[in-house]
Amino acid sequence: MLVTRKPSPTASAGRPATRLKRTLGLPLLILYGLGTTIGAGIYVLVGKVAGIAGSYGHYAFLLGLLAALLPALAYAEFVGRAPHAAGSARYVSEGFRAPWLGVLVGLAVALAGLLSAAALSLGAAGYLTRWLSIPELMLALSLATVLALVAVVGIRESVLAAGVITALEVGGLLLVIFAGLAHEPVEALSSLAHPPPMTMADAARVFGATLLTFFAFIGFEDMVTVAEETKRPERTLARAIFLTLFITAVIYLLVYAVATTTVSHAELGRSKEPLALVAERLPGVPADMIAAIASIAVVNGVLVQIVMASRIFYGLARMGRLPAALGWVHPRFRTPLNAVLLAWLIMMGLALAFPVVEGLAGMTARIVLLVYALVCAALLAVKWRGEPPPEGTFRAPAPLVAAGLVICLVLLFTA
Repeated sequence: MLVTRKPSPTASAGRPATRLKRTLGLPLLILYGLGTTIGAGIYVLVGKVAGIAGSYGHYAFLLGLLAALLPALAYAEFVGRAPHAAGSARYVSEGFRAPWLGVLVGLAVALAGLLSAAALSLGAAGYLTRWLSIPELMLALSLATVLALVAVVGIRESVLAAGVITALEVGGLLLVIFAGLAHEPVEALSSLAHPPPMTMADAARVFGATLLTFFAFIGFEDMVTVAEETKRPERTLARAIFLTLFITAVIYLLVYAVATTTVSHAELGRSKEPLALVAERLPGVPADMIAAIASIAVVNGVLVQIVMASRIFYGLARMGRLPAALGWVHPRFRTPLNAVLLAWLIMMGLALAFPVVEGLAGMTARIVLLVYALVCAALLAVKWRGEPPPEGTFRAPAPLVAAGLVICLVLLFTA
């Protein structure tokens, strides 16, 4: 069986090491999950999808959901088999029985997250310079430091902070949805239920847009990294993953319906702030507020990535794959202090070295697709060996896991 109970490498003789505190239940996990999926991206992505797929963009979102849901099945089962902080790294390591491969996967995921966090902190600083007369780089480094301190204080505090920002993000989207449905309810809903006939050229554009919408659903791989801080992770995390994806899909579809019935596809495709443009055309929705919410959403992404990367470092240390000091847990805050500090230092270094990170989205997306494919393949290897999961663990059907592997590889090479 995959579940292993290894002593912490930081434990001393006769004195058990401090462990992470199990404090997260389903509501907080869903908030955390929504924070990793619904971010600043959707505030821009809706315009890009409209510019490519036009009236058929909702099909692209549904295909993107399917592409994310299939590998999510593998994660939902693996988190019950190996409920550890290292997440994808642990799954690949134990699935293939290749610790070195797990280490590479873990470091790749952490690096991708910290690259994103560095870029997001710079982006947030760009917005803050409108109100603060401080150099942009200094603002970015200060923001990164404050969020790292939040991550040190506690996982509950970190998730609550991320949850408050997530509530603002979702609130902005719901405001647009309600205003749009009140303004043109029949037209908005009929655009989802009765799209015009589709040609082969339209289908090709939908598939092209799917490569974008898929990335709007990723983030559940970050959720499993807090397994050691979750109550009954084998059941709670699986439910949280699926509920997060479902809620995200509903919000995306309604936002797209409202946006495309309020503003033309061509205008949305050209706009850098498509939802702010939609808000300008809707009565009762302040465009400046929507733009402000989009900038605040960036901060949420930074905090989530710091938490995710630090838990990977901590989990790999607990597995004996990284220095034992990274597995040390602060006795008061019950958080992996050294791992958080390492994540902060790497992010600071990236922000200093790459004040403008080009091609970040494409590189990050390729890493995520490769990791998803490896996790699906690792679970198939476990199932082929006939290793039963612990009682109460969600069981993903092998054919659907295989389909997840195929679709990740197709998207990886097509992208």
